[in-house]
Amino acid sequence: MRVNDLERTVKFWKEVMGFHETDRNKHGMVFFRCGADHHAIGLKPMKAGKTPRRDMKNSLQMEHLAFEVDDVEMLKKAKAYLKAND
Repeated sequence: MRVNDLERTVKFWKEVMGFHETDRNKHGMVFFRCGADHHAIGLKPMKAGKTPRRDMKNSLQMEHLAFEVDDVEMLKKAKAYLKAND
């Protein structure tokens, strides 16, 4: 998730949501876990000088989203559902 105030967002995920910081990388990204996986959330700082969009249609800037499913059949069902529901 791209954010314009990295440390404020880090504080939110730690103090409000109760996630644990697991890593920071050379790109300035910060990763958090809430279970056994290395991370469930990854924050990426916005490029310097870039203004975040404030309208509801374009405000969340997500680059990657993953779901963990039980098996391939569940994955196929999820794909069919998403395709049918645009």
